[in-house]
Amino acid sequence: MNKRIDVPAFRNSDFLSGGGEMAELIAASDWSKTPLGPIESWPQSLRTTVSLCLASNFPINIIWGPHYNQIYNDGYRVMCGA
Repeated sequence: MNKRIDVPAFRNSDFLSGGGEMAELIAASDWSKTPLGPIESWPQSLRTTVSLCLASNFPINIIWGPHYNQIYNDGYRVMCGA
Protein backbone atom coordinates (compact mmCIF):
# COMPACT_ATOMS: atom_id res chain seq x y z
CA MET A 1 0.00 0.00 0.00
CA ASN A 2 1.30 3.45 -0.94
CA LYS A 3 1.17 5.94 1.86
CA ARG A 4 0.84 9.62 1.02
CA ILE A 5 3.31 11.94 2.68
CA ASP A 6 2.04 15.45 3.29
CA VAL A 7 4.56 18.09 2.31
CA PRO A 8 4.12 21.66 3.51
CA ALA A 9 2.78 23.93 0.77
CA PHE A 10 5.42 25.87 -1.14
CA ARG A 11 5.56 29.46 -0.03
CA ASN A 12 6.28 31.86 -2.85
CA SER A 13 8.88 33.77 -0.88
CA ASP A 14 10.89 30.70 0.21
CA PHE A 15 13.36 31.26 -2.61
CA LEU A 16 14.23 34.67 -1.11
CA SER A 17 15.26 33.35 2.32
CA GLY A 18 18.81 34.15 3.31
CA GLY A 19 19.25 36.68 0.54
CA GLY A 20 20.19 39.78 2.52
CA GLU A 21 18.90 43.30 1.98
CA MET A 22 18.08 42.80 -1.67
CA ALA A 23 15.89 39.81 -0.84
CA GLU A 24 13.97 42.01 1.58
CA LEU A 25 13.54 44.68 -1.10
CA ILE A 26 12.41 42.11 -3.66
CA ALA A 27 9.88 40.65 -1.21
CA ALA A 28 8.55 44.12 -0.34
CA SER A 29 8.14 45.25 -3.97
CA ASP A 30 4.83 45.16 -5.84
CA TRP A 31 5.95 43.16 -8.85
CA SER A 32 2.45 43.13 -10.31
CA LYS A 33 3.16 46.65 -11.58
CA THR A 34 6.21 45.47 -13.54
CA PRO A 35 6.60 43.47 -16.76
CA LEU A 36 7.68 40.46 -14.63
CA GLY A 37 4.24 40.34 -13.04
CA PRO A 38 3.33 39.17 -9.54
CA ILE A 39 6.10 37.25 -7.81
CA GLU A 40 3.67 34.34 -7.39
CA SER A 41 3.56 33.91 -11.17
CA TRP A 42 7.32 33.94 -11.77
CA PRO A 43 8.52 30.79 -13.54
CA GLN A 44 10.52 28.31 -11.48
CA SER A 45 13.60 29.07 -13.59
CA LEU A 46 13.51 32.74 -12.53
CA ARG A 47 12.93 31.84 -8.87
CA THR A 48 15.88 29.45 -8.92
CA THR A 49 18.13 31.97 -10.66
CA VAL A 50 17.19 34.72 -8.18
CA SER A 51 17.75 32.36 -5.24
CA LEU A 52 21.25 31.46 -6.47
CA CYS A 53 22.02 35.11 -7.13
CA LEU A 54 20.94 36.27 -3.68
CA ALA A 55 22.82 33.48 -1.90
CA SER A 56 26.11 34.40 -3.57
CA ASN A 57 28.70 36.79 -2.14
CA PHE A 58 29.92 37.42 -5.69
CA PRO A 59 28.30 40.44 -7.39
CA ILE A 60 25.60 39.14 -9.73
CA ASN A 61 23.11 40.99 -11.93
CA ILE A 62 20.30 39.08 -13.64
CA ILE A 63 18.74 40.61 -16.72
CA TRP A 64 15.41 38.87 -17.46
CA GLY A 65 12.71 39.12 -20.07
CA PRO A 66 12.06 41.22 -23.14
CA HIS A 67 12.14 44.43 -21.09
CA TYR A 68 15.56 43.55 -19.61
CA ASN A 69 14.41 43.76 -16.00
CA GLN A 70 17.34 43.67 -13.61
CA ILE A 71 17.50 41.83 -10.30
CA TYR A 72 20.77 41.81 -8.40
CA ASN A 73 22.28 40.81 -5.09
CA ASP A 74 23.86 42.77 -2.23
CA GLY A 75 27.34 42.38 -3.76
CA TYR A 76 26.26 43.96 -7.02
CA ARG A 77 24.35 46.69 -5.21
CA VAL A 78 27.64 47.89 -3.67
CA MET A 79 29.15 48.16 -7.15
CA CYS A 80 26.25 50.35 -8.30
CA GLY A 81 27.08 53.01 -5.71
CA ALA A 82 24.65 55.66 -4.57
